[in-house]
Amino acid sequence: MRFFRHTLPILLPVLLISILPLSSCKKKEPDAGKIVIGVTLLTRAHVFYKDLEDGLRKAADRYGYVLIVTAGEFDLGKQSAQIEDFITRKVDAIVVAPVDSRGIGPAIRKANEAKIPVFTSDIASQEGDVVCHIASDNVAGGRLAGEFIARALGGKGLLAVIGQPTVTSVLDRVQGFRDAIAKYPGLSIVTEVNGEGVRDKAMQAASRWSTGDTVKLSVALDTRPRNATVPKELKIALAKSSKAKAAFDGLAPSHRKAYVDWIEEVKRPETRERRVGETVARLVRGEKFR
Repeated sequence: MRFFRHTLPILLPVLLISILPLSSCKKKEPDAGKIVIGVTLLTRAHVFYKDLEDGLRKAADRYGYVLIVTAGEFDLGKQSAQIEDFITRKVDAIVVAPVDSRGIGPAIRKANEAKIPVFTSDIASQEGDVVCHIASDNVAGGRLAGEFIARALGGKGLLAVIGQPTVTSVLDRVQGFRDAIAKYPGLSIVTEVNGEGVRDKAMQAASRWSTGDTVKLSVALDTRPRNATVPKELKIALAKSSKAKAAFDGLAPSHRKAYVDWIEEVKRPETRERRVGETVARLVRGEKFR
């Protein structure tokens, strides 16, 4: 999987360039004549996804392609069925903003088996073979939010995080937020709850706390082992790059394990090889796993 940290308006041009050689020998429906792209968004209710859809449609009109736009609306089963429908309709490519980064894997693998290129936008998939992922830098966004909160609170206070642990973009933002907050000893994150990406549920979760509430904390030393067995392919690749090996060895155990898990979760040799190569490249650039 290749990761691109660019702004979302470039999604369709990248997609179009990528699918041209992939779609030239595919069977088309008799009335097609044009490249057809299936899109399934997380939701059509959020302003962000309305803007994303508008940008996709404008670019498709400019290039003369046909879009079939749907949305999972936070329902994994619904989004998986939409991808299966795209496969049945023999679309030329599929764009997904996953409802669940891991759960969408089986549907993406079905598209892989059908030789339909898959692209992810905003939210990455943790499984399946994806041509490329295009998104804003969510880790950086989280850091900016953390710095803003730290300044607003004068570097002191207890914090609660309302997240959405099933999607990578939110996980990245929370990680960036935690990285920023970690620089301020007077700030502590005392709880993290799942708002499920829905405003009403997030507001309901936030209503549980009020300024001045008393919080009881228990602190214990975490002695759980964090060592991860490095797969053979990665060992060989690291042995060929002293810079990558030094970067890997210098990572915290949790970050090393994240890279190992990302490689181990796939079984196809070509996908594992790609992920090993991407891991080495990212280590050389000094990146933690995102």
